[in-house]
Amino acid sequence: MKKILTLLMLLVSVGFAQSYHTIAIDGTNDFTPSTEGFVTTSGSHEDYWQTAYITWDATKLYIGYRGQTPNGALTDDNRIIQIYIDTDPQTSPTNGTGTTDGEAWRWDPTLPFTANYHYVFKTHDNSQFKRAYSSKGWNNASFTTQYNKNTSDKFWELSILLSDLGSPTKIYVCAYIEEDWNGGNISLGIPSDLFTNTNTQGSITFNNHWLGFNLVSGVTPNDGSNHDQALPVELTTFTAVGNGSEVV
Repeated sequence: MKKILTLLMLLVSVGFAQSYHTIAIDGTNDFTPSTEGFVTTSGSHEDYWQTAYITWDATKLYIGYRGQTPNGALTDDNRIIQIYIDTDPQTSPTNGTGTTDGEAWRWDPTLPFTANYHYVFKTHDNSQFKRAYSSKGWNNASFTTQYNKNTSDKFWELSILLSDLGSPTKIYVCAYIEEDWNGGNISLGIPSDLFTNTNTQGSITFNNHWLGFNLVSGVTPNDGSNHDQALPVELTTFTAVGNGSEVV
């Protein structure tokens, strides 16, 4: 009887898991809202709406946004989309090889994990800024991306080639949108508790919250277990040396 129950539980978990999902970067929203849609820090509001999206396949990471910011469509000419990625996530999120010191644009965040990569998209001129962190600080990088901005549908999507990020199998991610003027708001953060004071000018408090993903097939991106998930460190080498009657 126990074996039957265990098998049924396994079948149920597999049934709810999601296979790899390849997104066509063509301006059409191919994300699945029920499994790949994320509520943002802006939540629900009678004057604007918004959803963020994340998914992946065997070769690429996909991130999207659709809707309104407090000051208009997120595809308007005065938005800056910011994405931070940690490609060597640690059980303690701030112990990786990257940095918690985000790059200053209109806002200067302290990140909830040690990010290795930073991607920026400016809707004004569709310019992209790709950055990687090293012992010398944040530097220009050349990882492969593809984007599309559908102004009529207020939709933006991005793919990032994972092999250019070192082919990670686990990542931490956070993202948000800034208004591209002095004193402009910051909003649409993911996860939904990434920061507070999103709809007023002034200081923003970044909280110790993040999204953590195992980049394998059979994972549902917006499953609640991926919020603040401390991903385990993988053992890559092991050496035993004899020392008298002990093994070191």
